[in-house]
Amino acid sequence: EGKSNDLSVFGIDPSQKLDLKLEVADRHVKIYCNGKLLREGAYAKDAGRIVGFRYSFLGAGKVDYIKVINGSKQVVYENNY
Repeated sequence: EGKSNDLSVFGIDPSQKLDLKLEVADRHVKIYCNGKLLREGAYAKDAGRIVGFRYSFLGAGKVDYIKVINGSKQVVYENNY
């Protein structure tokens, strides 16, 4: 929530292609953009298995590639649009 958290690290140039990465392991989350760690944190309660993806854009946007790897380093979903 932007009212109680500084989200300025997520300010990006929307005209440039971005490489976004989300790592989740042992209830710890890391968010990267173009190889740079933007934010990390931990959570207490497990939300369960991933059942879908949702992304939205303010204006034009495009997703080129998604890959999901499980804890055993196996690719469980991959799509190159």
